[in-house]
Amino acid sequence: MKHCLACLATVAASLPAAAPCADIQVMISAGFHGVYAELAPAFERASGHRLVTTRGPSMGDSPEAIPTRLARGESADVVIMDGHAADALAAKGLARADTRVELARSQVGMVVKAGAARPDIGTVEAFKKALLAAKSIAYSDSGSGTYLSTRLFPSLGLADQIAGKSRKVRGPPSGEPVAAVVARGEAEIGFQQVSELIHVPGADFVGALPAELQPGFSFAGAVTANAREPAAAMALLRFLASSDVAPMLVKKGLAPPAAQIRLLSAGAVATGMKAAVAAFEKESGNSVKATFNTAPQLAARLEAGELYDLVVAPPAAMQRFAAAGKVGAEQVPVGRVGMGVATRGDAPQPGLANMDTFQVALLEADSIVFNRASSGQYFEGWLKKRDLYERLEARITRYADAGAVMEHVLKGKGREFAVGPTTEIIDYRDKGLKLVGPLPAEIQNYTEYVASPGANASEAGRALLRFLGTPPAKAAFTAAGIE
Repeated sequence: MKHCLACLATVAASLPAAAPCADIQVMISAGFHGVYAELAPAFERASGHRLVTTRGPSMGDSPEAIPTRLARGESADVVIMDGHAADALAAKGLARADTRVELARSQVGMVVKAGAARPDIGTVEAFKKALLAAKSIAYSDSGSGTYLSTRLFPSLGLADQIAGKSRKVRGPPSGEPVAAVVARGEAEIGFQQVSELIHVPGADFVGALPAELQPGFSFAGAVTANAREPAAAMALLRFLASSDVAPMLVKKGLAPPAAQIRLLSAGAVATGMKAAVAAFEKESGNSVKATFNTAPQLAARLEAGELYDLVVAPPAAMQRFAAAGKVGAEQVPVGRVGMGVATRGDAPQPGLANMDTFQVALLEADSIVFNRASSGQYFEGWLKKRDLYERLEARITRYADAGAVMEHVLKGKGREFAVGPTTEIIDYRDKGLKLVGPLPAEIQNYTEYVASPGANASEAGRALLRFLGTPPAKAAFTAAGIE
């Protein structure tokens, strides 16, 4: 932690200069206060500014709530509070939306009195049983309590059953954490954001609510609309948003802000990649923005200077990308995809027993459709080797991507069929396309796919790269037809 503080002092010292020795009026809610209180001295020493702090809930009916304070004219340069509440302030014109900085992610958790039995809340059903079994329940008067009482409990169908044994606890500055009420035995179980529950004497932290019940809370900062020291306030927010703060966030029961990871992937593995990404997002809390294209389109995007945290492509293409400095040298195997033949469900089915029956099917077809990507290039080469390309050329249609190939066949009325990656054919089965089968073994072609970090990949992007090598990701690939 000393190393963390030393790094932060360096960060603060490197911030652009604001007005010298400014007094920064800070309004802050309880959930982020533990982090802020520990880091504030380092910021003050390095920047020369002085922090004047006012505490209050992010929302609720307390006269100390930050929105209430601002509405009645109390002055502040910056607010640090629940992210949704900060957005609401911006919508009302009380904070500047363009200054909003995400600072941390937060979960809602539960405590019991020290030494008491700890109920199982690991699943939704177990959590419901714990609520019904508890003799008394406490929750905060701010964001987490509002979520529990107005959204979660009603959605579980328990609002009426637990209303008579539940109480709302007013938080700091004039109140106290929910955990303090539980520690005195005034409530059997208590709920609040984890950062406000842990380290309270006399209470034992049971754990966070199940992931599917979490509200997705975050803490954010924003400069107020009437800030007297906006430059100094932004310096504070940049300081608190530094990546060096991450160890302190974890220590205080929070998590770093969610990162958005940019993924560029070959379309042939799209279904499996989407499933793997969904599992990663659920586990990590980060979000992934994925773009799926053919190999030539991947190359065009990278050559145009587009930046991605992770790239998925065939090994040969990846070697070219690495040589051009577009991706790193590290590779994680994704799997291989074979080629198949597809028709409409009501169309005549081409024979695929061997190369000869397939050749007959080609010559009898009204239309043969395939892409211009790596699988299509392979199939074109095979047709030319068999002296079939010129004979079939008038009936061949090529498209840049798989979607156009499959749509062409679906709109046909005769003996049309598509040749392409089996994974892309499988994606269209629900629309009426039928995978007749793989290409005959003697002409089958597999395309391998690997993942590599982008040239300037974020740590979150590298975490996704590592995840692609884990059993959950491999299971997602297998289910999508990636071998």
